[in-house]
Amino acid sequence: MAYTLYPAATPYNLGEQKYITVTSGTYVTFGKFTSCTGVLAKGGDNLTAVHLVRSTGPEQGPPIDFNYSVAHNVLAILPARIDCAKIVGFCNDWTRDVPAFLFLVKTIAARTTGNAYPNYHNFLTKADEQFRFRARIDDNNLIESMLV
Repeated sequence: MAYTLYPAATPYNLGEQKYITVTSGTYVTFGKFTSCTGVLAKGGDNLTAVHLVRSTGPEQGPPIDFNYSVAHNVLAILPARIDCAKIVGFCNDWTRDVPAFLFLVKTIAARTTGNAYPNYHNFLTKADEQFRFRARIDDNNLIESMLV
């Protein structure tokens, strides 16, 4: 089995291991995060969002952890040249414990105008709570994210 990323049908309640690209001004709302992180990347007038899990669920067979192969798959989904990027969710946990995530963040920075590292929107620190994020490209042409 593999850690697979699936295209989402709508930008509402973006589930685990799903991604979507929307146009400027359209909100993407992530499904609940229990230990997840989300990657947001703006390229031109489009915003791409990816909902990542640390380990796949049992319905997909034996659990598979987020790894370098998955990081490369995420990079293939994101714009080739990124204007700005943001990471939301349990960023501290992932940064501390998941080496492939650090590789992903550094590679996103290398693709971003001015080689800027993604901004972190890290409100999430307690794994026993579930949170949701909503994001869009705002009127200043930046990624706006908020808890909902």
